[in-house]
Amino acid sequence: MVHGCFSPGTTPTHTFTLPFEEELVADLRITYSQNKKTIFTKHKADVEIDGNDINVTLTQEETFRFKEKKLVFVQLKIKTVDDQVFNSDLIIMRVEPALDNEVI
Repeated sequence: MVHGCFSPGTTPTHTFTLPFEEELVADLRITYSQNKKTIFTKHKADVEIDGNDINVTLTQEETFRFKEKKLVFVQLKIKTVDDQVFNSDLIIMRVEPALDNEVI
């Protein structure tokens, strides 16, 4: 199931909701992949955590790394303060075409 979309050259913010409070998060990674290749990984220092929500904003340069009309797979991996490690379900997004392919 496709959960959303974005276009190259935009700055989307993706929000992930945790089943627990941020104090329990020791480390995290959010991996973005396309065509079975990792495009980039965001780390705890790259995100904002507000209560149970993790917000990650992509840059224009980052979204330009994705191929249009293709699916992007996203997965959150979390390590808790008591050394438990969890993966989220795969989140699937579609990359829509953009008419303007330059950073502004």
